[in-house]
Amino acid sequence: NELELYINDKNPPEAFNGFRRKLEALTSVTGNYFVNLVRALENGLSVVLSNQKEVTPSKEKEGSKRRRKGKKNSNRRR
Repeated sequence: NELELYINDKNPPEAFNGFRRKLEALTSVTGNYFVNLVRALENGLSVVLSNQKEVTPSKEKEGSKRRRKGKKNSNRRR
């Protein structure tokens, strides 16, 4: 555990400052993620719903056919 190094006071205070900055950055990123998630939930996940409408079933089937063809071709080469 990274925090234990600083609890036991084995490292100089300057080293702890680097850890503190790293922790602050990670906390900020996590905070921003949850703020955006809450906004999306409050808006009825309109972004997610609009992305689902862009993908049509025919495109999904074509993509799966391509993947299967690729697998067949790779088996023939062996």
